[in-house]
Amino acid sequence: MDFANITNNPDLTDDLKEYIQKLLEEKEESQNKEKELRHLLQETQEKTQALQEKIYRCEDKVRLKWDETNLGIAEVDSQKENLGKFLCVNPALCEMLKYSQEELINLSSVEITHLDDREEYERILHKLLSGNKNSLVYEKRYLRKDGENLWVKLKVIVAYRDENKKNKYLLYFIENIHKHKSLEDQLRQAVKMEAIGQLAGGVAHDFNNLLTVITGHSAIMMTKMKGKSPFYRNAEEVNKAADRAAKLTRQLLTFSRKQVLEPKIFDLCEVVLDIDRLLRRMIGEDIELIFRPTKNSFIKADQGQVEQVIMNLAVNARDAMQEGGKFFIEIINLHLDDDSVHQHPGLAPGAYALLKASDTGMGMTKKTKKRIFEPFFTTKIKGKGTGLGLSTVYGIVQQSDGHINVDSEEGKGTIFKIYFPLIQDKIKKEKSSKNIKAKNGVGKVLVVEDEDGTRKLVMETLEIHGYTVMSASNPDDAIQICQEHPDKIDLFITDVILPRMNGPELYHKVKDLQPKMKLLYMSGYDLDMVIKKDSLDKNVTLLQKPFSPLKLILTVSKILT
Repeated sequence: MDFANITNNPDLTDDLKEYIQKLLEEKEESQNKEKELRHLLQETQEKTQALQEKIYRCEDKVRLKWDETNLGIAEVDSQKENLGKFLCVNPALCEMLKYSQEELINLSSVEITHLDDREEYERILHKLLSGNKNSLVYEKRYLRKDGENLWVKLKVIVAYRDENKKNKYLLYFIENIHKHKSLEDQLRQAVKMEAIGQLAGGVAHDFNNLLTVITGHSAIMMTKMKGKSPFYRNAEEVNKAADRAAKLTRQLLTFSRKQVLEPKIFDLCEVVLDIDRLLRRMIGEDIELIFRPTKNSFIKADQGQVEQVIMNLAVNARDAMQEGGKFFIEIINLHLDDDSVHQHPGLAPGAYALLKASDTGMGMTKKTKKRIFEPFFTTKIKGKGTGLGLSTVYGIVQQSDGHINVDSEEGKGTIFKIYFPLIQDKIKKEKSSKNIKAKNGVGKVLVVEDEDGTRKLVMETLEIHGYTVMSASNPDDAIQICQEHPDKIDLFITDVILPRMNGPELYHKVKDLQPKMKLLYMSGYDLDMVIKKDSLDKNVTLLQKPFSPLKLILTVSKILT
C-alpha cells in the first residue's frame, strides 16, 4: 500500500493524515536502525573472528611452551584432602621424574618427595595457602620412578580458575638442579678431605719424629746386645712395634698426599701378575680370582704403592664376600676424547690405563658409598679395621695423578675403577742398584734438627760409625757454625721443616760458606709438597722418617763416597 499517496487523498481527515505520516516516519527510522544493527553485527562478527584467531594463536604458543620447555610444569591440587596431587603435567616433568603422564596424574607430589624433605614440603605448602604470599621458591628432592634422587628448584604460584578467586589451585615450575647440587657436594667433600688430609699429615709428621727416635734407639740397643742380653727380645719387640706404627703413619701420609713416592715406569699388568699368588692367599680359597690383562699398560707411579692399592681392594672385596664369590681384576687401555670425557667427571681427555676391580659381594648402601674414602670410616666391627684402607687407596691414586670412582649397590657387588695416565713413549727398563754395605766413614757432618730426640739419635749413630758431628737445633745456630768452620763441613743434614726457615732456604744461605759441602734432607713429607721444585738441586737426596740407623749410615756413606 502506498501510504504516501494516501496522505494526498482529499477525502481523509487531517488527523488521519497526520497519523499515517507518523507511521511513515517511524517505518523509515526503523529501517535506518535495522541497517545500523546489521552493520554493527557485521563489525562484531569480524572482531569476534579476529579475537578467536588470536586466542587460537595464543593457545598454540602456550601449548608449544608447555610441550617443549625444559622446565617441568604442573597444575597441582590445593584442596586439603588432595593437597599436592598432580592435575596436569607437561612432558618435561615426566622426563625429569621418569614417569608417564598417566602415572603422574595418579600420584601426589608429596608421596614422590624425598622422605627427608617431605615434612618441610608439606609445611611450606600449608603456610603458602594460609598466608598472604602468592608464590615461593625453594629447593627440594624428588624420588624418580627408578628410585634415584633428583634435586630441583621449585617455584610454586597460587592461581585461580575464576574471577572471584574461589577456585584455587597451585602452578608449579620445576628446574632440574641435580648436576649443580652434585658439584656442590663434590666441592664440600673435596674441602673436607683436604682438611682431614692436612690434619692427618701434621699428626703423621710429628709422630714420625718420635718413631725415628724409638726405631733408632731400639736398633742401637739390639746391636750392642747382639742377642746375648735377656732384654734383647724386649728391644726387638719395641722395634717391631715401631715398624708397625711407621706403616700406619705412612698410610696417613699417603691419604694426605704427603708420602714420599719413588715413581718409575712399569707395566700395570706385570704388577698384578707379580702379586697374583699373594692375592689368592689373601682372599682365600672360597673366592675365585679372575684376571683379565691387556698389553702395554705402562704407567708412571710408585710400584709399591700401586701394589698396596690392589691389595687393599682385594681385602675390601674379600670382606664383602663372607660366603665366597668372584673377584675380577681387569686392565683396559682406553682413550677419552672431548665427548666421552663428559661421562667420566674429574678426568681430562687423554690415554688411560684403567684398573677395574669388581666383586660379587654384598655391595654398599648409598650412604656408605659416600663415605668410603674418609679416613677412619669403617663398616667393620670394633677392632677389625682401622678405616684407613680405602682412604689410603684414594690418597695413592690422587698422588699418582690418577682418578678413582666406585659403583655399588646393595646385593649387587662393587666396582672400583682407577684411571692412571697411560705412558705411550718407548719404555726403558730401570736397572736396580746393588745394596751398599754399611761401613764406618770419615768426615765432618752438621746435623740441623729442631726435635731433640731425633737430633741426638742422628748424632750418636754417626759418631758410632766414625764421623765427626756438630749439631744445631735452629737455623741461626746452623748459620753460625758454618761461619765458624768455613769450607770444613763435608755433609749438611737438615730437616725440611724448621722454625722460621725451611731446610732448603737454610742450605741456600750457607752453601757459599761451604762450597764443597754435600746435602741430605730429612722429612716425613715428600719434598714437592713443602717446597718448590725449582728451588732444589737436581740430585738432592731425601731420607724419609722414620728411618733406621742402618738406613742413615747407608745413605750418608753413599753421598760421601
